[in-house]
Order: sequence, then structure tokens, then C-alpha cells
Amino acid sequence: MVDVIVVGRRGADFVKRNKLGNLVAEFANFENIASYNDIMPISKLSNELYLEKKYKEVIIIYSFFESSLKHTPVVEKILPISDEHIDMQNLWEKDENNIKNDYLFEPESQEIIEKILIQIIRTQLYGAILEANASEYASRMIAMKNATDNAKNLIDELSLLYNSIRQSSITAEIAEISNASEAMK
Repeated sequence: MVDVIVVGRRGADFVKRNKLGNLVAEFANFENIASYNDIMPISKLSNELYLEKKYKEVIIIYSFFESSLKHTPVVEKILPISDEHIDMQNLWEKDENNIKNDYLFEPESQEIIEKILIQIIRTQLYGAILEANASEYASRMIAMKNATDNAKNLIDELSLLYNSIRQSSITAEIAEISNASEAMK
């Protein structure tokens, strides 16, 4: 069974209702838009579980905002960071012909890499949450626009119906008055 860390109440409800996996953690107490610091517990938990070798990989799933009408589901592996993104071998090896690789690090290079990797993961999570927020708000905006348009159409239809009934009523009253006046002659 898959372990799942969920951001958002609806996502947690969906996982529980459909029994899609073991819900490890639920992060749902954000304000309207999560800040970069709000992501820290999520990235910390993901990193810890990965570094403890409880998971072979960490994957995020979110909706990517392409336009107000198009949101694409995305599945992205964030851990382990693939070798295609970082050329570790050439990054640290000293080359006699290439002076650019002759770096001195304080603190040690491994410590710097670990801190950078944590920031990369946090940034990827934050980006995914912002994309999902943008998709959600666009969907809400479109739903509210459609509701407003439908309400305006309904008001127009009801106004026409009201005016038609009112006109029929006035015509009937005039006919009654006219008939009464003819009858009195």
C-alpha cells in the first residue's frame, strides 16, 4: 500500500473515502494561500522519511495551472533528485585544465549540498501548492462567473414573464371596463 501525505482537507477526505493509501500526515491548516514557511513541516517530514530509507522515492501530484480553463494533473518525482539534474561527478572533481572546479567550501561541500537539496525540495513543494491554489481559484472564479451569468439570465426571463402577465392583466381589466361600459349603454 502507498503512504500518502496530503495537503488540504479535500485531498485527505478523497484519500480516506476511496482508500487510496495509508494517510501518513494531513496538512490542512493553511490560510488562503500557503506561505513558503508553511511548507517547512511538509518538506521536513518528506526528507526525514526518505533519508530514513522508509521510502524509495517521493512523488507529488498536483494540478498545474495552464489557463483559467485548463488545469493539468501533474505527477512529479522530487526524491531522489535525478542525476540528470545534477552532474555530481564533474561538479566536485578537480581538473588540471579547468580552474573553475577548484573551490574551497566553508562549511563542507556535503553540508552545503544537503541544505541546498532541502531548499530545492521545499521550493518544488511550494511551487506545486501555488499551482494547485491558482487552479482552484480559477475554477472558483469561473463557477462564480457562470452563476452570475445564470442569475442574470433568470432575472431577464422572470422580468419578461412578469411583464407579460402584467400586460395580460391590464388588457383583461380594460376589456372588462369596455364590456361594462357597453353594457351600460
